[in-house]
Parts: sequence; C-alpha cells; structure tokens
Amino acid sequence: MLIPSNKSKWTTFVLMIFLGMFGVHRLYTKNYKTFSIYVILWCIVYNSPSQGNTSTIFTVFIILYWLTDIVVFLFWTIKLAIFGNSKSEIVSNSIHNISANGEDSITQTELMCAGNKILLHPDLHGLVWIADGKYRNYNGEVSNKQNISTVGGNFTISFSFNDNFGAVGVEEPSLIYTKLELTKPRTSVERPSYFPSYSGLTPGQRWTYLQLLINPYDMSIDIGYVFVLYYGLERHLLLGDFDRAFEAILKLRDVHQNKSFQFYSANALILASMMHKRGEKLLDFVNSLDKEYEYNFSNNLFLICYYSFGIPLQAGNIMRMAKMADFSNTNYIKKYPGIFCATLSDVLLEKYGESNILLSKIIDISELEKIKHEKSNIFANVSIIDVKIHVPILDNNPKLKKAMNSLLKEAHSRTKVKLSAMRKDGTLEKYNEKKIEIKKIEIKKIETANSENNLNIFGEPVETD
Repeated sequence: MLIPSNKSKWTTFVLMIFLGMFGVHRLYTKNYKTFSIYVILWCIVYNSPSQGNTSTIFTVFIILYWLTDIVVFLFWTIKLAIFGNSKSEIVSNSIHNISANGEDSITQTELMCAGNKILLHPDLHGLVWIADGKYRNYNGEVSNKQNISTVGGNFTISFSFNDNFGAVGVEEPSLIYTKLELTKPRTSVERPSYFPSYSGLTPGQRWTYLQLLINPYDMSIDIGYVFVLYYGLERHLLLGDFDRAFEAILKLRDVHQNKSFQFYSANALILASMMHKRGEKLLDFVNSLDKEYEYNFSNNLFLICYYSFGIPLQAGNIMRMAKMADFSNTNYIKKYPGIFCATLSDVLLEKYGESNILLSKIIDISELEKIKHEKSNIFANVSIIDVKIHVPILDNNPKLKKAMNSLLKEAHSRTKVKLSAMRKDGTLEKYNEKKIEIKKIEIKKIETANSENNLNIFGEPVETD
C-alpha cells in the first residue's frame, strides 16, 4: 500500500489497527478504490439475511482483506528499515534537484554500493535512481491525477496517470539499494529474468549490472541488464531529466540491437515526445534512424512521424511494411530485396513523379477525419505502466493499405519479369544481392514539415481536471 508523502505512516498504521476493518486507513491515504471495496463488502454483510451464511462469509473476507493490509504494511516497513528510506519520505530530501539555473544541486557521479565504489559513465550522471545514501533521489509519486490534452489540427492526443500509476506496492525496477549484497562473479552468472529489477537480481547479477553503469555501451552484456537501466531512463522521460534521458536512450539504441529493446525504446521516445509537446526531440529520434535494426518498432508510430513532418516514404520503407499492407507474397522481397526495391522505386516514379511518396498524397484532410484513435501504453517500466496516451491509428487506414498493397503487387509483377529475363541470359547467377539502402532525409526544423496537411501533434496543451 503506497502512502502519499503528505500523510503520516504511523497515523495510517493506527487507523489500520483500530478502524482497519472499516477501511478508514485506505480513506486516509486517498486509496479510494480500495476503500470502496470495504464499503461494498460491509453493505453486503449489512443487507444479508441474519440466519444465512452470506453474512459470515463476507465478514471473513473483510477480516482477511484487513489482515492482508497489515501484513503488507509491516513487510514494506521492515524492508525499508533494512534497505533504505521509504520512497514517499524521500520527497523533501531529494538529491537530484534542478536549480533555478538548470544545474544539478548535487551532481551524482558515483555510487558506493556494499562498500564498492562505482564511477558512473558521464552520460548517466544524475540519471540513476537511488533509494538511500548520499545520492538518494527517488520519489515514486506525483501530486494528483492529471489529464492533459494536446489538440492538433485534425485530432487530439491526450495522456493521463494516477498518483500511484495504478500499481500497489510496485516500485521503480531500476531503484538501487546501496546496502544490498554484491558478489563479484568468478564464472558467468545466470541471465536476468523477464521484467528484471535491481532488488530482484542476485548478488552476482547486481555486480554485473553495476559494471553496465560504468560503460552502458558494452554490447557484450546481457540485454536484461540494459532493460533495468532503461526502465529508470523511462521514468526520467515522464518525471525527471527528459532531455538527458532521451539522449542516453538514443545512444543505447545505437549499440544494443535486441528487437524488444528497439521496439519498447522507440515507442517510449515517440510517445513521450508527443506527451511533452517536444517536436524537436521527435525529430532527433527520426534523424537517429541510420541502421536497419533501429526500425524495429510500431509501424503506426513510424507513419505518424513521417506524416507529421512531411517525410516521404521510400521503397525500402514500404517493403518493410508489406505485412501491414496485407501483402503476403514476400518471396522476392526476401530473396532479391535489391532488385525488388529498385523496381518499386520505378513504380513510385511512374505513379507519383518521384521515387518516394508523401503520405499526405494518400491520406488527405478528409481522410484524416475517419482516422480512429486508440489508447496506448507509453512505457515498459511496470511502476509507470499505467501511463497511456491516445494516438491516431494510421496503419489500419484502408486507403493507405490499399495504395501500398497496389504498389507492392505491381513491383512484384515487374520483378518476376526481370528475374525471368536474368535467368535466361545467365546474369541472375552472377548477381550479387546488395543491401537495401534507405536514403537518410534529415529534417532540421519542424517548420519544414507540410503545414497544411500534417497531423500537427504538438498543438496547444489543454489541462482538464
């Protein structure tokens, strides 16, 4: 049970002991949803026949629910007494504070964990979440429920989250308790489990993770440790040092090729940029895409980026989204991607006058009005998993899918004719397949985007209760 920073832990405990069966402690800590459970259970007991078993059964439920609250409270109190201060009590003692001039009041450059001094990589200074010690900086709460909308020219993007992010007893996965045991492995250690956390690692795994904080760009380290670091950077995208966390994630993406990491990190960078109205950062992300594996993320978000800033789709982009366009005959795309790409470029040139295509030529303003919206999770971090944002669903637009499918079918037919001719003259056997090259189109300013038809996702914010 999470206790807001403006509520006394011991007042909560007293209320829990003497009035806990009525859920008063939940009401005091503003956990209204769980307080309502107590109310519902007591209403059932009160309205149940006096001679039946219903009243007895639900009374037992109430007692068990009450006792569970006491056990959970004592567990976290004991744990925090051993390993560090409660996250809700650290608010007033926050170490990583930003001063009026934008500089850190205390620079977090090193850690002392279980007697071992760890020098953080410069890119991570002030970005690591610490539960105790000199550099403790963790505050797992925000003030109240918030709903913020960004109204664009043709659709609205909004996000919301609660003070506890909907998670009871779930703390920041990357949070470092400096007193936890460390052991330098003599042999290789078991890889971290899925959705790992620092406190859940073994002593040997913690040692390995701390080596990552010294050099986060070590490609030999298991991706599970990278995810622990990444979870903490996600929290900065939401509540902390957005700019430096954004840059750190971009650098991590440039090195760690794991598909899951590329997927989650790209989605978070795009959606967090939307949430904070940081169009220039979204452009930084788009301009960072210079390796094939960095495109392993949502087709829908990719399309939103390209549409919003008037970036044309190239043949390689369309080929990568063949499945989205319901084009299943991908044999030539897989075996002869270079030939297929060149052919598709020719098809684009004939149909649109250029070897690429602006999405605004397919999805015009009238079509935008038909675009559906969907609520999407922004982060993979389980402690902030409930932060969501409404985004338009472009990749399911029938007109776009039909246009792309038509282009791919025409390119497939022409590629088939080309390959047949190459087999006859013997050139196919000598042909060396080349890697598809997608020309890098760098946009330096938001103003270069198509201002008439773009999605304009960075409009004026509207705050609501």
